[in-house]
Amino acid sequence: MAEIDDDELLLSDKEAAHKLHVKPQTMAAWRSRGQGPAYIKVGRLCFYRPSHLKEYLNSRVIKPSASAA
Repeated sequence: MAEIDDDELLLSDKEAAHKLHVKPQTMAAWRSRGQGPAYIKVGRLCFYRPSHLKEYLNSRVIKPSASAA
């Protein structure tokens, strides 16, 4: 049996929102403003790849400067 790559799995809007600790309404607002993680639209539904969620989170990392103390 072939192994399924994590990136082949698609997360629903609700599952992706849960992983990012936001409400599904936030995900919808981000999409309408062209923000947030990349998504796949199939008909009226939106899906997310786990790798796109990781990529989005990595883009939000803030590294404080040492001189701020």
